[in-house]
Amino acid sequence: AVTVTVAVLLVGGFWANSLAASRDVVAEQPDLLEAIAPEAAEPVPGPLVPLERVLFLGDSLVHQGFPTIEQVLAEAGIASMAIGGPGENFLTDDGAWLDDLRHGIEAFDPDVVVLEACCGSDLRRGNSDPGTDWPATELAALWTQRAVEATDIAREAGTLTLWVLAPDAATNGFYGPIEDRLRYLRDFYRHLVECRPGSGFVDWGPMTPNGVFAPTLPDASGNEVQVRTADGLHFTPEGERILAEITRSEVQTAWADVQRDVPLTSTAAPDACADVGGVVTQPPPVVPPSVLSVPAEVRATAEVGA
Repeated sequence: AVTVTVAVLLVGGFWANSLAASRDVVAEQPDLLEAIAPEAAEPVPGPLVPLERVLFLGDSLVHQGFPTIEQVLAEAGIASMAIGGPGENFLTDDGAWLDDLRHGIEAFDPDVVVLEACCGSDLRRGNSDPGTDWPATELAALWTQRAVEATDIAREAGTLTLWVLAPDAATNGFYGPIEDRLRYLRDFYRHLVECRPGSGFVDWGPMTPNGVFAPTLPDASGNEVQVRTADGLHFTPEGERILAEITRSEVQTAWADVQRDVPLTSTAAPDACADVGGVVTQPPPVVPPSVLSVPAEVRATAEVGA
């Protein structure tokens, strides 16, 4: 299948919402979407090859919000599936996510794979020393090594990789020093993508305007809407709806852009990529030969919805 991979930067562990609340699918709220992420409310370029299937690999933020994501994508004619699970990450069961990803790609034959990993419930308070420089630990090195492996597994399967960059958290310490780990890993995923030309991002940054954590955000009328749960990490049903719309918009846009030879992100210099195996310059074969046979200048000016 023609495949786009989206890797989501998220956090597993404790679910502040009840299971029932996590499965509530919130009706579309255009005022809130317009105020927080207006670009997600705009029409996206029409792809030359339709996007049909999206596979998500992630922890609690993906799985808690997946019913809403699934519905939003279905409304756009896109099927989706989620693997992984709450509290899981690249350290779980000796890196079982890598095999899960291979099997998921083989079974679902997706056009889009969504990978997600951030900080890990196994690193919560009591299991980690808050004074430890986590990026310097063996666990951090193993995590980032497996993140590189996951990216390359997806690309070698014929995928375009989009790492979703999650917004900052503000917790009570239950998860340990999760805020610092989240920022460190978000920067690492950004670096990794810049060393894999043809990959890109889904940025959930609009949920933290100006990079500042906010439990509520104003809608277009100025009314404050609760978008984060009490734990300072997860999202309310209203917040999940916004994240789902942002994800849909950015995935569809990336899918269309790559078919028009539009770069999805900048590319790092080779000497900056030694820690992730160098610059892998061969872009994944996400565009069929029938599309590539169309001159690039024609693809670049194709009408929306073509």
